[in-house]
Amino acid sequence: EPERAREAWLHALNVFERLGDQRSVLATYRNLMLLHAEARDLGQLEACAQRIFAEAERSTLEPAILIGAHGNLGYGYSLAERYERAIHHFRKSLVLAVAARSDLEANRARCYLADACYYQFLKTGEVALEAEADQLVADVLRAPESAVTPTLLETARGLKAYVLGQLLA
Repeated sequence: EPERAREAWLHALNVFERLGDQRSVLATYRNLMLLHAEARDLGQLEACAQRIFAEAERSTLEPAILIGAHGNLGYGYSLAERYERAIHHFRKSLVLAVAARSDLEANRARCYLADACYYQFLKTGEVALEAEADQLVADVLRAPESAVTPTLLETARGLKAYVLGQLLA
């Protein structure tokens, strides 16, 4: 029930803002971004992201907040088939995750980035995007067990065939 979830998150946001709990405010914006992405509401998605990015310019944020904000923004753009923008934010998410030594988040970003690259390749035929996606998938498949989940591995294994299935047949 997306509307009830949105109302609950907005209520939580209001409480956190009254308490002055900035970390929880930002985490709530990050969570709201997923709801806006699923609803294809790019205006609200971008507004939540801008709140997080503006705070990041003023102070140091924990990496998970920024990794998630860029990842969720990329996800929303992917759902809206704005793959260039999705790629940009998934790349930022990956760079941040690598810098934070968050291997699981980095591999998650690699999968999302590969997905967006394959879809953009379908639109443009730019072979560098396919090669980038292939490399990202290979990186995930070579990752140590502690840096991936079974679902992430399954996704990586089938990603190219899923996205490019018609071309590969």
